[in-house]
Amino acid sequence: MFPATERKSGVRFSGVLKPASLLLFVLAVVLAVAGIAWDSGWRGDFSFLHSQADGTARIQTARLLLKSGQYAAAKAQLRPILAEAGTPLYRPAQLLQWRIDWSQTMALPGGSVAYQQALHRITAELRGLLSEGAWPAGQWKAFALDAWRLGAFDLSAQAWLAAARENPKGSRLDMESAARAMAAAGKVVEAGKIRLAMAEKDRNPASQTRDFMAGMAWIVSGDNPQLSLDLGRAYLSRMPALLGSPSVIQYMSSLAFAADQPRLAAKWLKAGLEKKPMDLTS
Repeated sequence: MFPATERKSGVRFSGVLKPASLLLFVLAVVLAVAGIAWDSGWRGDFSFLHSQADGTARIQTARLLLKSGQYAAAKAQLRPILAEAGTPLYRPAQLLQWRIDWSQTMALPGGSVAYQQALHRITAELRGLLSEGAWPAGQWKAFALDAWRLGAFDLSAQAWLAAARENPKGSRLDMESAARAMAAAGKVVEAGKIRLAMAEKDRNPASQTRDFMAGMAWIVSGDNPQLSLDLGRAYLSRMPALLGSPSVIQYMSSLAFAADQPRLAAKWLKAGLEKKPMDLTS
């Protein structure tokens, strides 16, 4: 067939490499690539042959093992991936490892010593995951919920605040959740400051007043009238629109009385009666 084709078209195939020449050509290319790799620091390690496909298969297998309650076997599947930080599958493997540890802990008898020890371990593990940062907003929220279930309310607040920073448009609900978690952790002043910060950023008078009052209520529950008064005045100095609010004026007047500052309380009451904004400089 070929000779006939050559005669009709006038095309010759003498330029096609013979098998021996082709082998030499391939060898030359391989040597050239090896030389470049050697110059780049490669020293014969063929670990790159463990493809991402193998890692994906390991993760899928680990998920199946988790569903069947084979926690140790699931962790063994993830071990090679977790040994190489920074690879594309490292973080998915981290999250799956967390879910395995969570499930294994929750499978233990609730009041047992083993359960308490495992609870301590996964709380530390969650703290480590939060410290790494750079998670998407949805993952921060998932961490926040997990921390709440563990009773690690301070970690829950931390995760909610990170979610709010990651997604500013939807930050209001996240900030409210952070404040509740902070209060649950017994840090009522910090919880109040979160709501006051929300009020400071708000431009709607109604919601701004609501956030200010909610924040102050938490701070006042800390049973430190002077601190409450000082924080209230400090935040109001950055929210001048609230200085004419009757409810805010009455609230600050009561705080001044509680802080044993009757003259200041009288000034707040006078401003309220005259329906004038309170002058914080006087």
